[in-house]
Amino acid sequence: MSKEERNIELARQACSHLEARFVESQSQRDGFGPLDYSHFLGLLADDVVFHVPCPANTPYYGGEFTGKSAVTKLFLEDDAEIVADLRVERRPEYVATGDRVVVLTAYSYTITKTNTLAENKEIALVLDFRDGLIQRAIEIQDMSEWSLAYSR
Repeated sequence: MSKEERNIELARQACSHLEARFVESQSQRDGFGPLDYSHFLGLLADDVVFHVPCPANTPYYGGEFTGKSAVTKLFLEDDAEIVADLRVERRPEYVATGDRVVVLTAYSYTITKTNTLAENKEIALVLDFRDGLIQRAIEIQDMSEWSLAYSR
């Protein structure tokens, strides 16, 4: 098995919550429960860096989250309060080169502060692996609805 194939398999494990939600999204219109991030969080290196490129003053996502505990807090505590009904609109696809895997998908969600629907967001989740763990994760998406919701 090549390095790329191994890393794609790790990325599939890490993103199993997206795979499961895609299946759930196809059969259900609303009323989703919380996502199971256990596989993703279990594959994070202790010194992982997670980043969503957006203006630095954007609440919750402006800046980097460094360390497994900070990323875990973001996903299990903060995200659960600020995002609702995440639907995965497109089954994740995986592209790898060396230690990097890019996960391509699309999802929509409700921003709970304003009850605003952020629809069909094309997502690129860039995962850099080292020694079988995620060292860096960058989630690239259009954050315009998010910025508008929090600038009001």
